[in-house]
Amino acid sequence: MASVASWVVWRLQPPPLEREAARLAGCWFRGDAACVLAYADEADRVAYQLDEAKVKVLMSESIAVMTPEDGRVEVAVQPGTSTAVGSTRFRSIRGRSIGAGFLVTRTPEGYRSPGLITSVLLTLSVAHQVPDLTKLDGAIKLRAWGQYAREQGPRWTKAGFPGILRDPDEGLIPWENWAASCEARLARALAPRKPTQP
Repeated sequence: MASVASWVVWRLQPPPLEREAARLAGCWFRGDAACVLAYADEADRVAYQLDEAKVKVLMSESIAVMTPEDGRVEVAVQPGTSTAVGSTRFRSIRGRSIGAGFLVTRTPEGYRSPGLITSVLLTLSVAHQVPDLTKLDGAIKLRAWGQYAREQGPRWTKAGFPGILRDPDEGLIPWENWAASCEARLARALAPRKPTQP
């Protein structure tokens, strides 16, 4: 009988990848910095010299800008990959609902969330800058990222987050450079298109 009960419990549990993605989102929602730090990958740990205190700073800023709505976590597995995203809804300081997704993938070192810090910083940029989160597009995101980098980058640098890590091989992009990159990409995106030749 015990073996049947164990089998039923095992069958009812989500697969490990989904469970870990939901756990990371739940840890963020509860403000568990030690748990979140355990999912940080080596690139984030090295680039930001991460420790529990720094994660707490990032989490407190996040909660100040985005209030958790109901604590429900939805998990989606990316087909054909060993990656899942645990998402939860927050209310931005402008009163809009915004989703925050926490990507988790299976690695030789265990379950990790590559790009976790950059993902949070970019989500904060949008939550701070965009009044209507129902109308997000590439240009709106670029504008929000650039403005946030100009306004908040110096403060984040003092807090130990001196830029954005888009590619571990290239290292951190300082906030000023990231702002300039976003502004240049935005200008290209908004430039009038030349008519194509018949």
